[in-house]
Amino acid sequence: MNKLLNFELSKILKEKGFTVRCCDYYINEALFTTEYSQNNNVESRQFDSYDFFINYNQFTDIYSAPRIYQVIDWLYEKYGIWIGIYENEECLFCINENKFFSLIEIPETFETAQKAYLWAISHVIKNII
Repeated sequence: MNKLLNFELSKILKEKGFTVRCCDYYINEALFTTEYSQNNNVESRQFDSYDFFINYNQFTDIYSAPRIYQVIDWLYEKYGIWIGIYENEECLFCINENKFFSLIEIPETFETAQKAYLWAISHVIKNII
C-alpha cells in the first residue's frame, strides 16, 4: 500500500511518537514530495536508497507523510497491532498477536483496500493507541 496518509493523520502520528524515516512531508498542510521523476531534458542521476528518507517529525512544524505500509509496520512493531483488510474490504485487527477482534460497525463500504486501510489506521491511532 503505497498511498500517503493525509495531513490530519500524519499530525496525529507525530503526536503518538511516529519516527519512521519517510521521503514525503507536510508543512502547514502543504505536501512536499521528494519523488524523482525522469525527464528526457534532465541529466540522469543516481541516488542512494536513503537519500530521501528522513525522520521529518524531528523538526518543529514539519510532519512526516508516511505511506500506509510504513504505518502498518510501525503499529505492529511498536504496539503489536496488525491491521489486515480481507474480502469485501472488511477490517480485522490482531492485538498483541493473541487477541483478535473485528470491528462491528464499519461506517461505510469501501471501494478499495487502500480506503479501508486508511479508515482502519485512522480508527487505531485515534481510538486504540
